[in-house]
Amino acid sequence: MTQTNRLLGYPDRFSVRPGESIAFKISARGIAHYHADLVRVICGDGDPDGHGLILREVDAAFAGDYPGREQPVHYGSAGVVPGMPLLDRLLDVSVGAMICPTLPGGGHQSIIARWRADKGLGYDLHIDARGCLAFSVGDGLAPVTASTATPLRAGEWYFVCASFEQASGDIFVQQTPLRPQAVVDTEARNWKAGGRFKRAAGSGSLLFGAHVSGLDGEREVLAGHFNGKIERPRLMSLAVGGNAMRALVEADRPNPATEHLVGAWDFSIGISGTAISDVSPNRLDGVLINMPTRAVTGHNWDSSVTNWRQRPGQYGAIHFHADDLSDCGWQTDFSFTVPDDLSSGLYAARLNGKDGALGYVCFAVTPPAGKPTAEVALLLSTATYMAYANDTGAIDDETTEPLMDSVSVLSGNELYLHDHGGLGRSTYNLHDDGSGIAFSSRLRPILDMRPGLGEGHALNFDTNILAWCEREGIACDVITDEELHAEGRSLLDGYGVVMTGCHPEYITTQMWDGLDGWVQTGGRLMYLGANGFYWRIAFHPDVPGIMEVRRGDTGTRAWEGKPGERDLAFTGEPGGLWRSLGRAPQRLVGVGFDCMMHGFSSYYLRAEGADDPRAAWILEGVDPDERIGDFGTVAGGAVGIELDRADTALGTPPHALVVARSAEHNENALLTPEEFITNFRFQDGPNHPDVRADMVFYETPRGGAVFSVGSIAWPMSLAHNGGDNNVARITGNVLRRFLEPRAFWVRKTPPPPQ
Repeated sequence: MTQTNRLLGYPDRFSVRPGESIAFKISARGIAHYHADLVRVICGDGDPDGHGLILREVDAAFAGDYPGREQPVHYGSAGVVPGMPLLDRLLDVSVGAMICPTLPGGGHQSIIARWRADKGLGYDLHIDARGCLAFSVGDGLAPVTASTATPLRAGEWYFVCASFEQASGDIFVQQTPLRPQAVVDTEARNWKAGGRFKRAAGSGSLLFGAHVSGLDGEREVLAGHFNGKIERPRLMSLAVGGNAMRALVEADRPNPATEHLVGAWDFSIGISGTAISDVSPNRLDGVLINMPTRAVTGHNWDSSVTNWRQRPGQYGAIHFHADDLSDCGWQTDFSFTVPDDLSSGLYAARLNGKDGALGYVCFAVTPPAGKPTAEVALLLSTATYMAYANDTGAIDDETTEPLMDSVSVLSGNELYLHDHGGLGRSTYNLHDDGSGIAFSSRLRPILDMRPGLGEGHALNFDTNILAWCEREGIACDVITDEELHAEGRSLLDGYGVVMTGCHPEYITTQMWDGLDGWVQTGGRLMYLGANGFYWRIAFHPDVPGIMEVRRGDTGTRAWEGKPGERDLAFTGEPGGLWRSLGRAPQRLVGVGFDCMMHGFSSYYLRAEGADDPRAAWILEGVDPDERIGDFGTVAGGAVGIELDRADTALGTPPHALVVARSAEHNENALLTPEEFITNFRFQDGPNHPDVRADMVFYETPRGGAVFSVGSIAWPMSLAHNGGDNNVARITGNVLRRFLEPRAFWVRKTPPPPQ
């Protein structure tokens, strides 16, 4: 059996243009050598009842044998203040902060630490294995720890502090609940007469949310990651009592003349970025690693605002997680400079181990900037691929089987992610502390983005469109929504037709504006899927490859953002559904998400718009009573997984035509939460008229047009019967007409002869 997960890798970018270089980072577990070469991915969906896996070998300069090595994954977020002489000179130490632990029973978790665990050197304010606040101090010989011996409660805010005095060796630690709820929430403190330490200043970096376990060469290896929020950490060069430290922590801006003040960090500064700012005169600024969550409510949030930009002082906390991962940080094994004559398309570096291990690292080659090489382009939904990347819901989410209406059959990828961890989960999963995962990165191996080895519902499903174009002899460029985000409408100018994949669910404001601007100025768009343009997201302004989603209080969602934490940290924009923000998908593509239908698929029947002269050409070659798409690799039909419908109240243009409508939905086809205000029975397929997919066509200004199919399953029916089927016929009818330069007519009468 091929061992698909012993050769893992990722590129430093997902798309590259001719003349540009892309770097590949590979981890080979137990493999001495592997061979790498280049393949063009015509179809990555390995379902033998569809197109099947189609790869074409391509010459590449990097092809050859490489030594294998296993590269580690260092996950868990932290704030890092680089080591410096000022920190080395400290004799006495006091630390303090506001914290809200979310997994206090999760083992040793450092809050403020300059601690080398392998040497027992430095100081470490942490939660111990019993869930109690503790403070350890050591000079490399015999560390001493004082604990409050009182467990902290998850989700509660505490003032915490600790101090050490070198002359006496005394250690002090204190935890004070800000809103005590019971007798057990009373203040707890402990004092311990310690030994005589020569020096306890520690070495290396000062950390928030972790400590240093040792060194890997010159690199500090972090451990003891904190789960929860940290706010207003403070450091003094004097052993002070709890009252004095609390006054310092509670001050929005500590007096810069405060004697013995070493550092006072204000996390409400630069919330969109990765820097952390020290507002003391010493300016001991630092940086965040592995992207902990910012734009979260602090201890002083009073519900008067819900957007962090209005009162950033109430958003001065950072939520750290032991399982955060933004970049594996692997070393490069080989690179590839794309030749000028390499066609635009989807490609993969194929990795073959000597013992049958197999791996792929996918990437897109896009045309030169501003120079399309075909009239047609497929817009790959990389943000959606990232949102679903390494999803573990089939194992971790108890709602998966009821949602799918079937017993879960776990894939090798899902079992691997469950057993190994450390590759970062999807935005459909939860952190270990139960909070929703708001960020996703492409700078890590993504198991479901590998041809033939990944799951469907993402990149591999979309390659059915590429395979259909190949079969039909249609030249098609590949572009990605990351370029659309960066370049806007100009990316699309020059194309006669742009096709989407089956599930462009996650888009930024820039993507929406670019696509809408292109359509409204004559572009012709084929939306070959459903549940598109649904969630507003953002890309990190400074760190490429990181996306953010905040889920609000409606929509089909795997988790719900906490009150006050539903706006995007990266941009400050309101998060949630585009529909809730006044931009329902119907405004952009004529249809919008209305129901989920897993485990069962259906078909379309001709609707009233099919006979309108404006659209009669769409169903040309399809008999009037013919079922459209009662076949395909998704449960046997072209109407499946998730469906979209037209609705003029939500923005479907009044002149839009519904040319076909889905039929025969089962009881598992249910309205999405945003579709109803009050829950009641019979909101399912057999009983509710809004549970359906609409195939829609309409004209736009300056000769443009939009065609939308309203179903994720549509592209997986293109290959049926060797491509001779009505789904492929309709898709071809639309594409050919969209490529014709003659204008569309909105009038009910046919256009005059030309």
